[in-house]
Amino acid sequence: MSLSVIIQSLLLSGPSLDPPVTTPATVIYGESVHEVERTLDDGDRLWVLETELVAISGFTLKEEGLCRDDVCIPTTAEARADFVRDEGGSWIDLTRLAAELNRVSAHATTPRTWLFSPPARPSPPKGERPIAPGFSLLDRNGFAASLSDHRGHKVLLVTWASW
Repeated sequence: MSLSVIIQSLLLSGPSLDPPVTTPATVIYGESVHEVERTLDDGDRLWVLETELVAISGFTLKEEGLCRDDVCIPTTAEARADFVRDEGGSWIDLTRLAAELNRVSAHATTPRTWLFSPPARPSPPKGERPIAPGFSLLDRNGFAASLSDHRGHKVLLVTWASW
């Protein structure tokens, strides 16, 4: 095999120097709507440039992982390879980030729209949890049972309806 054939095959089989094909998309992230000019579509995954990630979610890519304020999602080298692509810029998988944050995502292809749910509200701290209203009922033996008799303990209420 001649040297020119080897060089030509290496050039043809090497990484493409063409920029990635991008498309615009509407991204609804929680309560805000973002018109993103350049996104990579990978089936059920949405890739956005790092600068767009900051505008959409407030997260930035740091050495220790994806971070916003005091919240950081640590990434190993293997996980980072699944989260980040370097194709004409740093592309971040927004759907993967949303999944790590327990956000539900859905998308439509026409028009190209992605929806990421707001995060579930966290439970209030233990001392601030709402207290169930007090009530009393008769048990099977006719004795009064009151919910307040069990304050401080876990209680399982079993109900039944005939409808």
